[in-house]
Amino acid sequence: MSLMLLQLSYAVLGGIMNIMSLLHYRNTARYYTPTGPVSGLMMMAMYALCVPLQRLEWQLPFQVMMVIFVVLLGAGGVLKHLVHRPTTDYASATARWAAIMINGYGVALSVYALAGN
Repeated sequence: MSLMLLQLSYAVLGGIMNIMSLLHYRNTARYYTPTGPVSGLMMMAMYALCVPLQRLEWQLPFQVMMVIFVVLLGAGGVLKHLVHRPTTDYASATARWAAIMINGYGVALSVYALAGN
């Protein structure tokens, strides 16, 4: 599978998680995670829009955006959920770990893309 498809799969997974969080909120008045799903959806959309830059051979804009995403996703999508207390801000432990794993997947793919692979 190409790196571009893997990166797009991350955006789709993240989008699904955020849509599920919105639907969960309708039923329980509580999001899956403390991160607002609308901002999460916007982040996934921006990520998905930047992924084709590499295929278009716009290397510098692609690399700059991947560095930004590594920082934002690493800090806000992985570390924030790892160290966030209280864990009662999450709908469940599964929701917390799903956010960590999905964003960790995105960070790993972005770092791999920056490595020139």
